[in-house]
Amino acid sequence: MNLGALNFDVFFGGVRVGRVSTPSASLTSGTTSLSLSGVINPAAGDVATAGQLFSLYLSGQPAAIQARAPSDGSVSSNTLISNGLGSLVLSTS
Repeated sequence: MNLGALNFDVFFGGVRVGRVSTPSASLTSGTTSLSLSGVINPAAGDVATAGQLFSLYLSGQPAAIQARAPSDGSVSSNTLISNGLGSLVLSTS
């Protein structure tokens, strides 16, 4: 099933630090992998949190981040897909 382009907001420590996207995503039987790219652009008051994320990354330490469907409904231009993925949260540890 072709999902088209997808967008997710990235959170670290409960703070939105950026947005990632993929131009074309598909669901297939078995394991599905997504390649996402984006930028880290925290709000001015959240720069210290983004700095903690970078510090963990640069020191080789794990960082628990989440990719969440954007609250503005822009996870996909396809309304059906947006409705289905609207509450999706992908977590790492």
